[in-house]
Amino acid sequence: MNNQSALTRSYPKLFISDINKIVKKSKNENEWKLYSHPFETANIMGWVVSVNHRPEGIHTILDDGTGLLKCIFWFTSTNENSLCGIELGAIVSVWGKVGKMWDDVELHGKYFKIRNIQDEYVWWMEVIQMHDYIKTNYLSPSLSNTNQNQCIYNPNNQRK
Repeated sequence: MNNQSALTRSYPKLFISDINKIVKKSKNENEWKLYSHPFETANIMGWVVSVNHRPEGIHTILDDGTGLLKCIFWFTSTNENSLCGIELGAIVSVWGKVGKMWDDVELHGKYFKIRNIQDEYVWWMEVIQMHDYIKTNYLSPSLSNTNQNQCIYNPNNQRK
């Protein structure tokens, strides 16, 4: 059994600014770190602000309000028809592998889903909760900037 956490093996929900700030882990060009915690894939949501159809796939740029990110969807025999829903102005969630080409960070999309504006509000809350979860469960108190006198919720409504 390996010691990888769920964050490493899953698609953590991130802001585009999170992905743009990450630093590659040495010796492994496909592993990135968030709060010193490794991950290889991500799930983002944003508005499609650019679409470029190419013979090998679709190159898009997404904007989530925190930054811009290039997302690439490569054509395969099973997905060519399903990629037609990606169009300018659409709100999409994208699940994919984080990569870097030259100095540009990009997401190589594996799945996507068309969303609506109400989904975006929920998305922001979930990403913030995920950040809080990582800070609480994976970082030392000195790194997470937590206040020792802070009241933390627990099921018994007792102050910890």
